[in-house]
Amino acid sequence: MRPRSELLLRQPLRRRALMAALLSSSLIPSLRADYAAEVMSENPIVYYRFDDGVATDDLPSPAVNLGTAGTAANGSYTGTFVRGVPGALPGSANTAVQGAGNLVEIPNTAAINNSGSFTVETWLKPTAIPAAGALISPIASFRENDNVYGRAGWLIYQGDAATGFNFRAYNRNGSNFTFSITSGAGTVTAGAWHHVVATWDSATNQGKLYVNGVLRATSLVVTPSGPNNSTYEPNNTRPFTLGSRDGAFPWSGDIDDSAYYTSVLTDAEVLAHYNNGISPSPSQTYDSLVLAAAPVGYWRVGEAAFIPRTSPVADNIGSLGNSGDGAYYAGSKNAATGPSPSAGFQGFSANNSSLSLATANGHVGTAMSLLNDRSAFTVMGWVKRGAVHSTRGGYFGQNDLLEFGDATNGADIESYINARGGNMITPYSFADDQWGFIALTGDATKSTLYLNGVQVAQMTGNLASYGTSAFNFNIGGGGIFGPTGDYFRGEIDEVAVFDKAVTPGRVKQLYDAATGGVAVEFVETTPAITPSGDIPEGQQFTLSVDTNGTPPFTYQWKKDGVDVPNSNSRTLTVTAEANTPIFDPYEYTVVVTNLNGVASVTSDAVFVYVTPTLKWTGTDPTNPGNWSIVGEPLNWKTFTAGTPVPYSDDYAVVFDDSGTALTATLTEPVQPVSLIVDSDTKNYTITGLTTLSTGTGGLVKDGASTLLLDVDDVFVSNVTVNEGTLKLGTGMGTGLYNNAAVAVNGGTLEIGLPTNTPYANATTVAAGASIAVTGTGDLTLASTGAGISGSGGEVFNRAGTVLVNMPNA
Repeated sequence: MRPRSELLLRQPLRRRALMAALLSSSLIPSLRADYAAEVMSENPIVYYRFDDGVATDDLPSPAVNLGTAGTAANGSYTGTFVRGVPGALPGSANTAVQGAGNLVEIPNTAAINNSGSFTVETWLKPTAIPAAGALISPIASFRENDNVYGRAGWLIYQGDAATGFNFRAYNRNGSNFTFSITSGAGTVTAGAWHHVVATWDSATNQGKLYVNGVLRATSLVVTPSGPNNSTYEPNNTRPFTLGSRDGAFPWSGDIDDSAYYTSVLTDAEVLAHYNNGISPSPSQTYDSLVLAAAPVGYWRVGEAAFIPRTSPVADNIGSLGNSGDGAYYAGSKNAATGPSPSAGFQGFSANNSSLSLATANGHVGTAMSLLNDRSAFTVMGWVKRGAVHSTRGGYFGQNDLLEFGDATNGADIESYINARGGNMITPYSFADDQWGFIALTGDATKSTLYLNGVQVAQMTGNLASYGTSAFNFNIGGGGIFGPTGDYFRGEIDEVAVFDKAVTPGRVKQLYDAATGGVAVEFVETTPAITPSGDIPEGQQFTLSVDTNGTPPFTYQWKKDGVDVPNSNSRTLTVTAEANTPIFDPYEYTVVVTNLNGVASVTSDAVFVYVTPTLKWTGTDPTNPGNWSIVGEPLNWKTFTAGTPVPYSDDYAVVFDDSGTALTATLTEPVQPVSLIVDSDTKNYTITGLTTLSTGTGGLVKDGASTLLLDVDDVFVSNVTVNEGTLKLGTGMGTGLYNNAAVAVNGGTLEIGLPTNTPYANATTVAAGASIAVTGTGDLTLASTGAGISGSGGEVFNRAGTVLVNMPNA
């Protein structure tokens, strides 16, 4: 019997640095890592470098401020809007803006966010009335509660028919408002213009709300409260917005002639403004009447209709080619301020460009749902924000599948993965105006978020697919957290998508390629081996290593201290050969050199045990077809030399296309280390009224042929079907015992067990593979906790009832 051995032994890490004293400066190569080349070596399906020469962002002319604050309070048109529609005032010269959501955004300035008295005046034509209890905001200057300062500023909501319009103000007292007053029933009609005025009088500490010239509500006298013992605190950070409450609670309809005063309009003045606005022949123009009251902000939104450009192409250099090209939408352009050596990133050129989204209006969109039906993926890119930035801007993602971007008012990064039913949230840790590298990988067992190459969050659990959504992949907004919007303010660069999960070490390598000069080190000091465990002679196994540091790297694998020829790769695939002595392991190490770091490191040793293997012939002259019997028939031969030998449990066994007898009969229990059937032309049957077991290698079915297991008892730790058919029983044998984990990666697992014999094995069926239930009589698929999972097919072709009494995905 072979000696008992560990599958994997570790020795202390042996690192051998190249001594600087032995290297003259002339021998050290001058080598700059090329970030883009490293990304391309991973074969992305799309890769956008944003070097397309788009010089302008094609934004519409501003919403001009006619008030005393001047151009500092000019607004930007955002989102989806139409200018030049008929306005609220009689006469064809007056026009308004129409749209849904955040239509105009005015930068925060003290002039339009004073701490004293103020009046807000606007004309509104709502598209619809919200459902009962729902609220939408046509105009606001509001700062959300961030658990430090509390809510500040004011807002106007439009509610349901019973609510009408709602005016609220805040004083940084958490989420509490200082007052909230409503205009009530009968004050709002869909499709009609409304003159809405809200005032705050700091002398009386009261708010008022007017609709169509009529005072509809007056607040109680506000008592000072909150951290500053105040009655009102202005919004001093967020934009003044038309069409939303700072991007939230989007309103839909037409807006016209909005004004902000640092005084309180009287009842008479409000009525005069309304009457002038509805008069077909007023004594003075409406705008002159408003300007006479000295507003600091006055936005007529009467700019001419805007005709956007034909969207420039965002070139994709990934494997999808032109079909994966993106498009620059208004508000997006290129900037010559991408990651570069001057910013500390040696892996880029000095003139590396980026996607500039300076106004939080534009984005780059694709015409493809790039993440649909992926069992594994990676998205990665670089982002940079300034002190003024988006609070819910999308980075890159696909609504309802992967939603990825700003969270918690910009303090955090969120990645919502629909297939996992949850999100990962981590602090936004990059400094203002500093580029940061973000990568998100997903595979069948986990989803992992990395910042600057370091894992910061992870979700785990088995997934066959990350699902689908009806939305396209977008960059910088345009619909990432929702169908539209989510505009990012800042810059984005080097966005890539892969149809695989890039390894942790490779993610770090890409970041190190960007920074340059990082010495090589191992993620895990011992190479990984696939498959794990003892390897049957003649079967292939793969060794792999993951490293950090600045690429490029050179690799040299060693077996028992001797260089393996042509092994300059992070992986090494080997066909197993029996060792001498036969049960001794092979020792593999790898030396990795990184020229940027001017150092080499040597891995710990991984010990590979190769199990000697016998091939089935079935040609013994006395007992052909007998697996093992008293008298030791010579129905087996050694794998390499081909010498006829009797069977022994010390070996793995292989049935291939060279066998003569197609039935192997058991007359006594056997337990080979592994049972491998790799045949395209020979259909084998293993039968007998006894027990077939295997060691840790389990049972593997390769090749297009069929293997029928018709043995009383089969005990195996794992079953893998890669090709062809593995059939369990003909209604006679008991079949597979319940301790086996079954992976059907390809081909078919056919269950033909006897009547009332349960099949209770944890089974995974990959896409393109299937399980089939055949035979006669009732059969139960039953288990306690195990189940059938995966995206493969199930075929029921049995004369009888099949009871599925197990978790079945």
